[in-house]
Amino acid sequence: MASCIRCGTANYKESGIYYLIGDAIPIQLIIVPRLSKHNNYWLNNLRNDLKAGGEIRTFIEQYGENKNSKLYQTLADTIMRANAHVQ
Repeated sequence: MASCIRCGTANYKESGIYYLIGDAIPIQLIIVPRLSKHNNYWLNNLRNDLKAGGEIRTFIEQYGENKNSKLYQTLADTIMRANAHVQ
């Protein structure tokens, strides 16, 4: 059985974000449940388990403030498709 052992360090950037140092390529580790909801609002909502009610309402309000941005339109479309099952 083969195993992969990497030596290096994890540098804390901010809540939920770490830079892994020591590999041949730079790696960023993102732990979504630990992300700051304020600083990483869109990344935090890029998932398929938004809760009906408050989370969906807040998402729609945030989108309304940025609806003319193509980036926000694309993110919103992706999030809405991932959460189409939410009633």
